This record gives sequence, structure tokens and C-alpha cells, in this order.
Amino acid sequence: MIFLTAIREYLPNEVIIHLGNKPTDKENPGRIQVNEETFILPPLDIYHSCKPNAFIDWNSMDMKAFGVIPKGATVTYHYGTSEDDYRIGAFDCTCGHHDCIGHFQGCKYLTRAQRKKIKHLLSPFLLQKYYG
Repeated sequence: MIFLTAIREYLPNEVIIHLGNKPTDKENPGRIQVNEETFILPPLDIYHSCKPNAFIDWNSMDMKAFGVIPKGATVTYHYGTSEDDYRIGAFDCTCGHHDCIGHFQGCKYLTRAQRKKIKHLLSPFLLQKYYG
């Protein structure tokens, strides 16, 4: 696997990579869920973090920087912002952040409090599903 790393310094809200729209199926753990039935395969694998340095701009389908990301840093996003049921790729998070979710298997398995912390980053699909 080749994980996304910063090829240069990125400033806040700067595009790191365009995620594209290459379709894949829901059984691919490298996927990003766009809606109930649509899953895409980004150009590179992207690590999860409970305190990510990047986020998905759902309008443009770009991965953008939260703050300054130094050259060479691993780019991360919170999988809970895109994945509703991720049992296919469930894992124990080891990010070490004080709000670490621990075992991750999808947004639907997060507590209300955990989901509320990432509400502003949820995909339109997840936002509609959980907040109507």
C-alpha cells in the first residue's frame, strides 16, 4: 500500500489531492463511501486519525488541509466522516489522541457524542442519515 504523504507544505484549506470518482465496490477496504450505494477508490490510500490533518471537501471531492501540513507528513482524515458501515476494514485506532475512538467500524457504530464531534465534516449522505 502507498499512503498519502505531503509532497510539499500545504496551507489551511489547500487541496492536497483530488479524490476522483473511480468506482469500486463496498467490499474494498480502500474505498471512500460517497452515499448508500456509491464507493470510490482514491488515487492513494489515506490513513485514519481521530485528530486528522485533512478533510474531504464533499463539493469538489478534494482532500484539503485543516492547518499547515509539513512536507513529508502523513495525510490523515477521520474515516467516520465517510464510512457508515466499515466492518470490512474495521481496526483498532492507535492515533493516541485523547478523544481516540478506539475500535472503528463505521459512523453508525460511533456514539452520539463521537458523531457530534465530527458532524461538520460528515458527508452529505451521513449528515442526512443522522441529522435529517
